[in-house]
Amino acid sequence: MKRITSYVMILVSLMALSTSCIEEYHGEWEIKNEHILIVSGSIEGNKECMFILRNSSPIDIPKYYYDKWGGKDSGNDDDYSVGGNIYLDGEIVSPENNYLMGAEVIVASEGGEEYESVEVMPGHYSVKVGELNPDDKYFIRVLSTEYEEEYTSTPMKPIDSPQIKNAGWKREGENVQFNITTEDLDEVTYLTWDYYEVWEMRTPLTAFSEYDPVSDAIVPVSSNDTRSQGWIHVRQHQRLVGDNKNYGYHALEKYPLYKRTINGQQFQVKYYTKIKQSGISKEEYEYNNLIVQFNTEMGGLFTPMPSELPSNIRSRSGKRAVGYVGVRGKTYEAEVCVNRMQTGCNYYEKGIQIDPEALGGMTNKEIYDRGYRVYYYDSFTKKTVWTYPYCIDATYWGATLEKPVFWDDLELTPEDEIEEQ
Repeated sequence: MKRITSYVMILVSLMALSTSCIEEYHGEWEIKNEHILIVSGSIEGNKECMFILRNSSPIDIPKYYYDKWGGKDSGNDDDYSVGGNIYLDGEIVSPENNYLMGAEVIVASEGGEEYESVEVMPGHYSVKVGELNPDDKYFIRVLSTEYEEEYTSTPMKPIDSPQIKNAGWKREGENVQFNITTEDLDEVTYLTWDYYEVWEMRTPLTAFSEYDPVSDAIVPVSSNDTRSQGWIHVRQHQRLVGDNKNYGYHALEKYPLYKRTINGQQFQVKYYTKIKQSGISKEEYEYNNLIVQFNTEMGGLFTPMPSELPSNIRSRSGKRAVGYVGVRGKTYEAEVCVNRMQTGCNYYEKGIQIDPEALGGMTNKEIYDRGYRVYYYDSFTKKTVWTYPYCIDATYWGATLEKPVFWDDLELTPEDEIEEQ
């Protein structure tokens, strides 16, 4: 049972991370309750690369990290330490999720380049990498007192991506399918994609009045109040990998990447996505497919075990880690923008209106302190209608109220033409 639990711990950790290069591993890998290093990240030139380190089982947290990220020193009321755990933005970060803290990550090359890391969050190491030499080989070194080991990934040359010819979309039943088409190819090619989404949203209600707890009065909202309109930003790092084997080793034609529900909030007003395409090795492709397989078949007969995962990370003593650190060469991006009218979106979120009489005769201040907010106030009848904050404030949906500088300049992408059967 302990062995199976260790397998699940490692693979669940891998599912939560974005990973990246590889040397095939053969043979059984027994887990005997020791800590196994799990590494996520990839090397890319002219970029701030993020590497995430975890352990296969919980470890003690040095006091230094309570002082650095816990309590009042963080400057964030949602960052604190309770009961031996550290919280960031109200989310537990250790020891239950096993982030490896206090390590050092170095991106290096066989040609002598070195870029050092800064631990920006527990277990999250940021490395500012310069321009990569296409003829040099790059790797990472991980130095950790916890393991008393130095781990390195297999040196690799940067792998270039083919150019993107175009990105598109089309309606498929209840979904919008986004796709990619590459330039023509003449050999087997392995690719990975991530994407950055932004969509404009509206709250169910727009407040006309608000309660001022200082003056204990209900006043009109400012003409500059824009809480009912917001923009949600999401940077996706899913394990989207693919190859051109089914395309005769030629160009990918309208290769399906991901879907969004037509009647979802994304298409309430206008939606934008920037898709980034990177080249990867066959081993990294296989590694990510195994993780996806585990995600869909967890607990099944064919669930991959750690002994099946290729890994290009080893310690000097030969101790194996889990993870694949790839090296990106040229990458390419494409954009798609669609709006509500194009998709036929019928997204609707009902706004809740609350009569104060239903709240048991509380005063305005008592109602406000309970978390309710004013939606409407009639100055003649003195009737007040209250609501929940999320009904009138887009920030409760995770949105920002600041419009992206590029938003009004976006051109809508026509839907792909329907192919004749």
